[in-house]
Formats: sequence, structure tokens, C-alpha cells
Amino acid sequence: MQPMAVRRLAITVPGWASVEPKASVLIVCADLEFSGVAARVLRRAWYAAETAPHGGHAFLACMRQRFDLILIDTRSIGGSEQFVGGLLRHCPGARVAPLGTRPRDAEELLEQIEALLPVPQAKL
Repeated sequence: MQPMAVRRLAITVPGWASVEPKASVLIVCADLEFSGVAARVLRRAWYAAETAPHGGHAFLACMRQRFDLILIDTRSIGGSEQFVGGLLRHCPGARVAPLGTRPRDAEELLEQIEALLPVPQAKL
């Protein structure tokens, strides 16, 4: 069997590179299936979304980038108040919210996220 040459093509879509995400969200949840789906839903809605399976990964993520919102499944961290305090020291300006009842669908997830984020101020 002969090796086959493969060519790749990149198509630039005008305007896409300049679109900034609405906000950055970190999802701390041990349920990798849920957090993966939630991150994909948020990315499709123009949010920058990252996941962390536990507190240690959340701290590392906060050292790499700034987050506007951190959703925490309290079962993933054992409900520790110390953890939330430490996370806030590493992520100044981030809003930390518990991931209560899980949303049933993408629309409900986006409603929850938008309710937790501050309303953007109009630029004059």
C-alpha cells in the first residue's frame, strides 16, 4: 500500500476571529459527561468555557486565566467553605455560584448562566 499525500485547507470566515466571548466560565464538577456537555453548550453560545473535575484543577485553571463565573458542584469539593475562599483569592473578580439542580436542557443552562452574570454596561 502506497502512502497517500494529505492536503489540508483552512478557510477564513470574515468577522469570526474578532468576536470576543460574552464571559468566561469555569465549571467545577466531577461528572465529566455533564461538565463536557455544559462547556460545549456555553461555547456554542459564545462563552469561553473550561472544566475542572475537582478543586486542584480549578486552582490551576484560575492561575492560567481569569474567569467571570465559577460554577461549583459542591459534591465535587465536599462542600468546603475553605475551598471557595481560596478559589476567590486566586480568581479575583470572579463570581462563585453553586451548581444546584442541574439544568434539563441547553436553554435552561444558558438562562441560569445569564442570571448569574452581571449585565454588561453600554459603552459610551
